[in-house]
Amino acid sequence: MNEEIRLRKIYDETASVILRHAVNNRLSSEEMAFLLNLLDKVFDCTIPEAFIFVIKEFQDYDSNEELREIIKANILATDLEDDQSIKSSITEIRDLLSAQEVSTQ
Repeated sequence: MNEEIRLRKIYDETASVILRHAVNNRLSSEEMAFLLNLLDKVFDCTIPEAFIFVIKEFQDYDSNEELREIIKANILATDLEDDQSIKSSITEIRDLLSAQEVSTQ
């Protein structure tokens, strides 16, 4: 299979999953819009890897519900068109995770 076709299929399947979750009320319209925008940025290779990495860190991190909601709000508020907004979010999320780690030790 042609690489371009394979990537397009992955993109379409991922977008379908996002839309299906939104239709089934598992995602808010804000979350859906953010994820579709993020998907575009990932496929265009225009999102810093550090942003994706910090989201993965957050997902893997065992945090309390309050912290999860704060970080989620921070991620959703990130303007993916603005490099400074992305850098600020990365820093804020890392700081929040570090502070939580220190307070649980």
